[in-house]
Amino acid sequence: MFFKKVIDKIDGIDQVYRINSRPYLITKVKNSKIYFDKDIVEGLDLEIGERYLIIKSTTMTMSYTPVDIWKRKFEKEGFLESIKNIDSLEIF
Repeated sequence: MFFKKVIDKIDGIDQVYRINSRPYLITKVKNSKIYFDKDIVEGLDLEIGERYLIIKSTTMTMSYTPVDIWKRKFEKEGFLESIKNIDSLEIF
């Protein structure tokens, strides 16, 4: 129910909204890529050129995390097969 309340507050595409001090946005995928403008990059505290593993549900992105962070976490937990397979995922 929380996410429905968040989505109901967002009335534009590709615009960052701060709700409860957290950034949210609705964006489109174009040619299998997500394109962010400067405001979105800054609003989500992303780095240009960094590869991100995007955790999402069928309709909502849940997290943007640099791929290297996931690889370090997997290595720490001994998930070596996951490290090998991460590059086969859809990474934006």
